Amino acid sequence: MPIMDPIRTGRRLCRDTGGATAIEYALMAGFIGAAIAATVFTLGGTVFADYYQTISDALLAQKG
Repeated sequence: MPIMDPIRTGRRLCRDTGGATAIEYALMAGFIGAAIAATVFTLGGTVFADYYQTISDALLAQKG
């Protein structure tokens, strides 16, 4: 059983880019998720307040 040559193994690992693609996709998904979370956190209160006010106005208008 031959001992693996560390230089040859290192070169082979440097040429292998299959795992790098998966990591890149994971990073992109993480950044997109963080952007969505930041947007919802920033605009969530404003949108909720506007929505609540619209419903409240509609209900008060129905009462007369």
